[in-house]
Amino acid sequence: MTKAADWMKEHIRLAILETIDQDPGHSCNHVIIAHALERGRAISLTDEQVKEHLEWLAGRDLVMTEQVGRYRIARLTEDGERAARGLKVVEGIARPDPRD
Repeated sequence: MTKAADWMKEHIRLAILETIDQDPGHSCNHVIIAHALERGRAISLTDEQVKEHLEWLAGRDLVMTEQVGRYRIARLTEDGERAARGLKVVEGIARPDPRD
């Protein structure tokens, strides 16, 4: 994988964590996440791509996922919340910009 592709994946994963963190219940389904990324960050992902990133995050205990009907629901764990806010460093996830 190229450095550019790695960089993009790291930033997408951070954006997903930040999107879930902004939800009052710290929980979103994959469709809402995809919509938020496209509208708020100009990142266009398919449903399958969002689900793949959620599974990657779940594999590192940053989110818990469950399938409800056709929706993949992701809920932040404490470590996921800390990573979204830049309080925990996780390899494979970009750090938030301190100026934001």
